[in-house]
Amino acid sequence: MQWFCVYGLDAEGAIEKRKQFLEEHVAELRKLKTDNRLLAAGPLFDENKQYCGSMLLVSFPDKKSAEKWFAEEAYSKAGVYREVNITAYTDAMPII
Repeated sequence: MQWFCVYGLDAEGAIEKRKQFLEEHVAELRKLKTDNRLLAAGPLFDENKQYCGSMLLVSFPDKKSAEKWFAEEAYSKAGVYREVNITAYTDAMPII
């Protein structure tokens, strides 16, 4: 398994979609957390303290698997994001 940083920037009208699909989104993240495949997750805010995106640190066998999972994730399917980047990530905290 490998860690990936999923970084999504919100599309126009994302706040309403976030509200509508919040329970499904959180349920999916809880499942990853239960399976020890979620290191961190949370919203991103702009300088006006308004939602502007999300960041997730998730574990999958490879990038293709992470992309497949994200394509089916509630917020992703709902069109919350206008742009998404999925990048390999290494947790360096254990060596610090």
